[in-house]
Amino acid sequence: MNIRYQHRIAILSLLTTCLCVAGIAQETDFEETRKKAETGDADSQYSLGMKYAYGEGVEKDVTEAIRWLRKAAEQGLVIAQFNLGQMYAKGDGVDEDDAEAYTWLSLAAANGDERSTRACDLLASKLSPEVLMAAEKHVTELQTEIDKRMREAE
Repeated sequence: MNIRYQHRIAILSLLTTCLCVAGIAQETDFEETRKKAETGDADSQYSLGMKYAYGEGVEKDVTEAIRWLRKAAEQGLVIAQFNLGQMYAKGDGVDEDDAEAYTWLSLAAANGDERSTRACDLLASKLSPEVLMAAEKHVTELQTEIDKRMREAE
């Protein structure tokens, strides 16, 4: 074997090892995140939802992404509320639903997310007065539940 060939084999071997180690680390990170999410940690629920949404360390599964993002959003995590609203607004892995998008984006806007405020204004102009009123009622109910959970957690 010539030196160049041996050098290439050594580099490929090193790259293979690095990829294997990275895969193990990613799998471990996913499992740790999942365990924390299952205990109710909102940040971990959000992180897990995003991992499922983009297939990071796990097979892409939008149903699971929505489930975990909703859990985080229902605990008042603004970024989860925003992303959930965006998924419904764009029909990203779910049926496009402007009323559901408005609900989650409105919650995020009420909690200070300016992007959500602009998105809500746009969505409100697309909804009929009846649907908008129902969505606003749902926002109030969800915010009451979120506030209750936050008080109980203190």
